[in-house]
Amino acid sequence: MIFRIIFLVLLIINFSSKAEIIENRKIINKSFDVWNVSCEDDEMLNYVRCRLFAEITEKTTFFVNPQSNNNKILIVSEDGYYDRRFFIKIDGNGLITSNNFIVNKYNLVSFSQKDVNNIYNQLQNSMNMYLRFTIKDNTSVNGFREITAKLSLTEFQKALIYFNKQVNKYNFNIN
Repeated sequence: MIFRIIFLVLLIINFSSKAEIIENRKIINKSFDVWNVSCEDDEMLNYVRCRLFAEITEKTTFFVNPQSNNNKILIVSEDGYYDRRFFIKIDGNGLITSNNFIVNKYNLVSFSQKDVNNIYNQLQNSMNMYLRFTIKDNTSVNGFREITAKLSLTEFQKALIYFNKQVNKYNFNIN
């Protein structure tokens, strides 16, 4: 009888033991003035995925993706005004103009590939970027208003160094 009780207790302990569940991903966020780097680090898989971005308004974000060959610069805007353009000027360089903004599935602002490459190259060696665009504004008589944002590229360059350090943590490129 005692052996049966011991056997049952051991059986219950054996089947009730479960593996320890651990959090395998760390989220790392670091700010550089208006520029932010947000990374998901999975040490077990030697995998890091990072985003480098600046929030221009609550609903418009400027993303920089150095690891991408085609989409190094992305602007996502939920409050952009339909059929208007986004304008970027970096220091004394020429004005770069987007295609007309159209509301699409991802609310992406599109630039030519040449312009995307110019923007990315200029970001790395300049002092300031100016972004002008039109947003929806229900308080305005015509339903929209134009805003201009100035972003420090000194802080962007620090964020880019940090981004590259995080992405290269496991010695290979990740998109």
